[in-house]
Amino acid sequence: MSKIATTEDLFEAFAALTDSDLLALRKAASLRLNGTQFTEPADLLHEALIRCLDGRRHWPMDVPFPIFLFHAMKSISSADRRLHSSKLVIQASQLESECWRDPLGSLGEMAPSAEADCIRLEEIRLGERLVADLRTEFHDDDDVNAIMSGWPEELGSKEVIEASGMTFKEYDAARKRIERSASIKLMKSRRLN
Repeated sequence: MSKIATTEDLFEAFAALTDSDLLALRKAASLRLNGTQFTEPADLLHEALIRCLDGRRHWPMDVPFPIFLFHAMKSISSADRRLHSSKLVIQASQLESECWRDPLGSLGEMAPSAEADCIRLEEIRLGERLVADLRTEFHDDDDVNAIMSGWPEELGSKEVIEASGMTFKEYDAARKRIERSASIKLMKSRRLN
């Protein structure tokens, strides 16, 4: 019978995992997340470790630790998947009636997370600031202003050229001025952040 690891053995083995071991374990965990309560590979890996430390899982020391963790994660995810698949899940939209409408029903099954909302708002803010900086820089450049005036309506090059009366060469040169200036401003803002 093989020796079962102690808590100290578990800590030492985990500390001895190489970067490639951790990467392989995270990749294996990510492949096992679907249909479980776990949202990140690290969640499943930590669950396996917690179960080892609290005595629900036992590591036989003749099995290499990364392989033991892999099989523990596989077992945990399979059991969790079976547990969750046996539950009856009713969507709020299925409960809608003429008298009661789900206020979140229009969002669909996957509502954006708060983090995604913050990222989107920050991208909008940075985009508006970039456009304001470009308008300030090119305030006296009629060709650039004609191009930027077409942005809200999402006008293409042909529409802008027709509306402004500039030639294709003038349009192309103005577009390149905008691109150069915007890329310089973006590089500077990334360096500052």
